[in-house]
Amino acid sequence: MLVNDKGDILCKSYQLSNGNPIQDTIEMFENLRKQVEAQNAKLEVLGVGTTGYAKDILKDVLKADVALVETVAHTESALKFYEDPHVIVDVGGQDIKLIVLHNGRVKDFKLTLNAPPATGTSCNLRQRVSGLKVEDYADMAFSAQAMPVFGYGCAVFMQSDIVNFQRQGWRAGRFSRG
Repeated sequence: MLVNDKGDILCKSYQLSNGNPIQDTIEMFENLRKQVEAQNAKLEVLGVGTTGYAKDILKDVLKADVALVETVAHTESALKFYEDPHVIVDVGGQDIKLIVLHNGRVKDFKLTLNAPPATGTSCNLRQRVSGLKVEDYADMAFSAQAMPVFGYGCAVFMQSDIVNFQRQGWRAGRFSRG
């Protein structure tokens, strides 16, 4: 995300990891540069912050100003861009983080780590909901009128539920909501 000196979002770039955080970052900066130049402007980077599993490597490579833990970055962003946020859900490649807020403060935090095949995480969801853009996932899920009920607690059983729901004809929106 590219912000101006007031913190307003100017443009964004998102891509799934290709396993090389340095190359991924180069590609994202290139995408941001193209977006800026398309507006007849010039990109001048005044500061950089990193987050995620590669935050420390990227901080060193980019000589970034700060490396923040994802949960802190998500919480700070939610508080800046939304009025009184209550829940933040981070569906990562290998885990899911749930941050519950009350009056702008963290009230509760849950972390679900899934060993491969990472059933409830984005790695597996991308495989199961083909053709759905990550950016559209939440909108599709929240617009669904019905949803399947998953057997929580075990990645193996959840994987079985996913396969069974697909066989039963659950569509992407409803499946996403579940």
